[in-house]
Amino acid sequence: MAQFNDNGLTGVHASVPTIMEETFMQRQYLERNGVESIDNEIAFIAREIHRYNARTSSQIKYSPIHYVTDYLRGLHDWSLQVHHDLARGRSPSSLHKKNIIISKIADILKNYLW
Repeated sequence: MAQFNDNGLTGVHASVPTIMEETFMQRQYLERNGVESIDNEIAFIAREIHRYNARTSSQIKYSPIHYVTDYLRGLHDWSLQVHHDLARGRSPSSLHKKNIIISKIADILKNYLW
């Protein structure tokens, strides 16, 4: 994954079952405990695949590529305006950058499909 994160930064991550659980209070709690990023569902999907594999002696593999599209605001920055919003950004620059990352993801995925 170094091709996507060449700055060497890593950190603690949390996964919640639904975006409905992503609240200011939850973010504050996780931040105080060293969590730097939050997503919904990825860990829960992995857990269910693991349970299925254990129950059925299957060997289904799961390797998610997570494409971050939003920024979970804290209480101090709820009105923060960000230059790039990959979920809704429609500027030529945002669309160009989004196309680059989607192309890189597709290049990785095709190795597993063909």
